[in-house]
Parts: sequence; structure tokens; C-alpha cells
Amino acid sequence: MKLRRAILALVLWLGVGSSDRARGEERVGEAGVLVAPTSPVAPVLPTAPITSVAPVAPIEPAALVAPVEVVAPVAPVAPIGLVADGAILSPRRLLLSVGAGYANMSYPVEASLQNTLVAGAWNMEAALGLGHELEAGLRLGLRTWGSAALRADEVARGSDTETFGTGLSTLANPELRVRWRVFPGRRIEAGLDDRVVIPWLGETSPTEVLGPWVRVHLARVLRVDAGLNGVVTLYLFAGGNVLAPALGTPLRVTASLPWNLYLVAFGTAHVFAATRYTTGTSEITAGAAAGWRAGRCSLGATVEGIDLYAAPVLNGYTERWGLAGVVGCGI
Repeated sequence: MKLRRAILALVLWLGVGSSDRARGEERVGEAGVLVAPTSPVAPVLPTAPITSVAPVAPIEPAALVAPVEVVAPVAPVAPIGLVADGAILSPRRLLLSVGAGYANMSYPVEASLQNTLVAGAWNMEAALGLGHELEAGLRLGLRTWGSAALRADEVARGSDTETFGTGLSTLANPELRVRWRVFPGRRIEAGLDDRVVIPWLGETSPTEVLGPWVRVHLARVLRVDAGLNGVVTLYLFAGGNVLAPALGTPLRVTASLPWNLYLVAFGTAHVFAATRYTTGTSEITAGAAAGWRAGRCSLGATVEGIDLYAAPVLNGYTERWGLAGVVGCGI
């Protein structure tokens, strides 16, 4: 009987304790501490299955790219020294030059005898750039000693061989010229030259020289100048006037050297037609020059020789050779 009562009491106690816990009521523990009701545990939601991710391949380092070298376009090689000079002066640029010349001429007087003449002279020139591809120039000659007939002022011009109608006086007939550049190319220049020789101090024969010219820059250190000049001289004689035509074919080659040095080889052929008062003649001039270019100035020395064939005044074959020194400066 006592056992039955003990089992019944245990069942009732267990039932009351579980009911209290279900309703969340507060209860006091054995030690008398208030215990909060226990919150129900939230159910765990099912999670999505984990998808396996393929491993990412490692990124290869980029190959080193060589820097691109920018190459500037190669400019054409410019001429240097005297070769670089254009055929026309720039506008308002002035070029002054002075030359001193010595001439020596030998000619036969008899079968076994020759006579020799010597002379000295000065040549003075000025050129001015006018713009519009034009250049004007003035040339004067002064025959200071010896025979004026040798025209040593022509030698004093250096490598410029185109001198006509200067007369036989102490003061040579002045020459006025105009140069026009028709084609101003970088390698090739071309145009026209017009020269007028005015008689003075007793001279009476004016001369006109007209013809084309060309300048070619063949290389950085080489230049070629060529021309073809038609010449007409009006001779005034007591018995009447006559026009005497002539022709000139100048050629000049200039080479620049190190240390601002230069060399020039030049030559020309002059042919004078016969008239009713004069006989025809021809002459060949050849020479060489060497010089030094310093800034806008140049200093040169020239040697040249002229052969005259059938010269009526000197009665036969003659030779003239000469030496010259020329100084020129641009302003």
C-alpha cells in the first residue's frame, strides 16, 4: 500500500512539472534564484546543397612589351659652306666684294721674238637682294698700272668670267645687272641674267648681255653653275654703226672642304662674230680658285689663263694668264 502511494505521488509530480515548463511560467530553484522561462528553439531550415566551384586557373603574368621607339623622319642633308649659297640674295641683303688682279700677256712680234705686257687692276662689286626672286648688282673696274688693254680687272673678278664691253680706258665701263630666279628649287635653281655695260669717259660702245643660268646642288659639298649668254655690242664707227654679236658659255664647279675651305674649277668659251668692220675671234678661259669661308665673308685666290685665237688687234696667237685675290662679305 505504501509503494502504490509513492508511485502515484511521483507520477503527479512529473506531470505538474512538465506542464509548468510548457506554459513558460516562472519557478524558483532550489537556491531561491528566479529563472526565466526557456524560449523555444527555432527550427533549423534546410540549406541548399553546396555547388562545387571549379578552381580558377592562375593568371599568367603578361609578357613584357618592348617600348616602341619613335624614329623621327630623316631630313635631307643640307649643303654646307659656299655650296649652300643660293643664287639670289635674300631681300635687303647686301654683298660687297673687292678683288685685285695681275695679268701677263705674251704675243709674237716677229718669227722668233715675243712681246710681254703686264698690268694690275681692281674690281669692285656690290649686289643687293630686292625680293620677289630678284637681285641687282653694280660692277666697277679700275686699271691702276701697266697696260689697260690687258683688262686686268677681268682677272680680278675671280671665277666670274662673263665680262664684255668694258673698253680700254683706265676706268672700265660700269656694268649694271639684274638676276631673276624663275625656278627656286631646293636642288636646282634657274633663271635669267641681264647685264648692261654703259660706256663712259670717252668710250662709245654699249653692250647688252642676256641669257639663262642654272645652279645645281649635286651633293652636300658640290655645286655646279652653268649659263648661256647672248651678247650684243653696238660699235660706233666714223663710217657707220654696227652690231657685233657674241656668245658666252660659262661653267663653274664648286666643292666645299673641311674647315670651311672651298675649291672652284671654272671655264668658258667666248665666240665673237665677224662684222663688216671687225673679224671674228674666239677665246677660251680656264682657271681654278681656292678660298676660305668665315661666317658671311670669304677670302679666295684665283689663277686663270685665256687663249685668244686670231685676235685682230694683236696680229695672231696670244696667251694671257693672271692671278687674283678676292674678298667678299655679306651684310
